[in-house]
Amino acid sequence: MTWHGEGLPDASEGWKIHVSCGVQSLDLVRSVVSETAATVDCAFKLAAGQAELIAINNGDFGWNQIGKVATIYISNSDRANDAAALLEKRLVDIEGPIVEGDIRVSQQAPIYARWGSFFTPKHDPQRGGRVTTVDGRYQTDDRTRTQHEHLGRPAPFSYIEHRPPLEPWGDRFVPVEVIGVTRVSAIYTSIDTLVMAPCILKVRRKYACYDSKGFDGVHRLEREYQALQIYGDL
Repeated sequence: MTWHGEGLPDASEGWKIHVSCGVQSLDLVRSVVSETAATVDCAFKLAAGQAELIAINNGDFGWNQIGKVATIYISNSDRANDAAALLEKRLVDIEGPIVEGDIRVSQQAPIYARWGSFFTPKHDPQRGGRVTTVDGRYQTDDRTRTQHEHLGRPAPFSYIEHRPPLEPWGDRFVPVEVIGVTRVSAIYTSIDTLVMAPCILKVRRKYACYDSKGFDGVHRLEREYQALQIYGDL
C-alpha cells in the first residue's frame, strides 16, 4: 500500500480510520475513501487492487492487518469524526472482516479506528512507533489495547463499539492467553464457562481468509469442527 493525497501525514500520530471490505466493494471503497480524504484534507492508503486486498484479508501481511483495506490518517479529532460520518453515509451495508483491536465507529458499515503512530521507527527514528499521553509523555504504541484510553485521549466519534479481548465468544468461551497466531487464525487457551473447564479456542474472522472455493474463514472453521466430531462431542 502506498501513500495518497497530499503525501505523508501532517503529524507523527493520531487517528487511523480503517475501512474493511471484500473484493465486490473494493472499487466503491477506493472512490469513497479518496473523496473523503480530499474533503477532510488528510493522507490515506489504499489497497492497490484485488490481488492486494485478497492478500490483506487472507492474512498474508499478518493477523493484525486483516481487514485494513483502506486507512485514513488524521491527527485532529473533530476531522476524524467528520471523516467517519462521511464514510458511513456512502458505505452503508457493505461487508468486511473485523479489524481486531480497533473500536468500531459505525453501526452500518465496517469502519474502525484506533489512535496510534503513523510511522515505524525505521521511517521516523525519533517518533516512529511511539505515541504521547495528553500531558506529553512518550509511550510505545501498543496495538493490543484501545490506546486512546491509556493515553487519556477521548474518542470523538458519535458511535463507538469495542469488543474487549477477554469478552466471552458466544457468551461462553473466555480467552485467557494467545498460544499461536497464523496468518489466518489465532489460537487461545480458554475457559468454557458452561462446564467450567479449560479448552483451546481457535478464532477466524468472517469475510476473511477465502479459499479456492470462495469460502471464508468462518466456513472453513465450521468444516474443521464437523470433521472433528468423529472424535466425540466438542
